[in-house]
Amino acid sequence: MKKEPEARASATTDDRFHLDLPERPIIHWSRPIVALLVLLLVVFVVLLFWRAKINYASVPKYFMAPLMLEGVWNAIKLALLAQTLAIVVGSILAVMRLSKNAVNRHIASLYVWFWRAVPVLVSLLIWFNLALVLQRIQIPDPFSGGYLIDLNTNDVLTPFVAALIALTLNESAYMAEIIRAGILGVDSGQIEAARALGMNDRTILRRATLPQATRLIIPPTSNELINMIKETSLVSVISYIEITEAANRLSAANLDIIPALFAAVVWYLILVTIATFFQRWVEDRVSHSNSRPRGGRRLFRTLLGSWNPLTLAKR
Repeated sequence: MKKEPEARASATTDDRFHLDLPERPIIHWSRPIVALLVLLLVVFVVLLFWRAKINYASVPKYFMAPLMLEGVWNAIKLALLAQTLAIVVGSILAVMRLSKNAVNRHIASLYVWFWRAVPVLVSLLIWFNLALVLQRIQIPDPFSGGYLIDLNTNDVLTPFVAALIALTLNESAYMAEIIRAGILGVDSGQIEAARALGMNDRTILRRATLPQATRLIIPPTSNELINMIKETSLVSVISYIEITEAANRLSAANLDIIPALFAAVVWYLILVTIATFFQRWVEDRVSHSNSRPRGGRRLFRTLLGSWNPLTLAKR
């Protein structure tokens, strides 16, 4: 009988927290203010360039110029080849850094440390000007007393080869860390299960670790490819014809610099958009999530997402 007042009190207390009070929407005043400021900034920039003395009519001419198209092809070729070689070298370095052999670990660590510290621009200039200190590349033949290889350094280290070496060496150091992080991200239980099946370390790496680490490696690798497309602009300092160098040469005759650079910007936007589209497509193919759209819907939504200006701004 003494518990009834306590029960009534608890019921009264619970009723106070279940009153049918009108709901008031929370107004975030900061959002429209920030949106208005961004809109005003965009309008200001557009008006600034609109009133500037820029010959916008010549942008399409520079955009489709044969020299610009040659630069676009060279930039694509250089970026894809350098990224592919960087993935191969980075994979070897990542395995070396995870090796039980201390010599392999230290060699790979020294390589990664050095090429992450050296700027790409400095590396480009060194490789391109290597002929100043090494006029010929020679490999002696111990049997005949001659040379197995005797080449002029300038004939070997062309602007394309120098750019390819510099970009590959720099990018492989970053790819080594990306691949190593992906391998370390695999659950240790999977490796133990593979060892229980009698697999050796090499078989575990090939059949268990790398396939599962791929899902972790692909997104940052795709970002590195996008960054590689933009880094090809540095090659203009050694007079290799890519997008930026093509814009510089096209504008050198009449000093129409800004329209030529605008044409280069449009090409970079197109290439980055295409790379972003394929990045999302590959990620969708690798992902095993059932919540994502399939077939044509997935391809269509990936294409729309790749053209999102906010996505491009993040990259």
